[in-house]
Amino acid sequence: LLYDHVDPQEIYEMEMNILVLLDWRLNPPTLHQFAINFSQLHPLGDCCSTTTSYLYEATRYQVELAIFSPELLATFTSSVIAYAALKNAEEKITVDNPHILTPDMNQSFEA
Repeated sequence: LLYDHVDPQEIYEMEMNILVLLDWRLNPPTLHQFAINFSQLHPLGDCCSTTTSYLYEATRYQVELAIFSPELLATFTSSVIAYAALKNAEEKITVDNPHILTPDMNQSFEA
């Protein structure tokens, strides 16, 4: 990978070989993993440590509640549930602090 000595096609072929050897038995990302990743990607994640912590914790809490709703888990993918939880947490933050999330910041996350 260093200094472009590896061809991207070669990496792709290696990954495919690994997947075939594993017989494609991989675990998909969990609700919790999506909550972590979405929180880190969100513009409020760069705002301040308190907001970042609240955004993640509120998202995580809602995701954990979703586990107790089988019809929710059967209807929606993990990423959709985690995203909805994140948007709920975002809404709570912006209601309390309306100027914290600018339209540009919000659009950058939505895109």
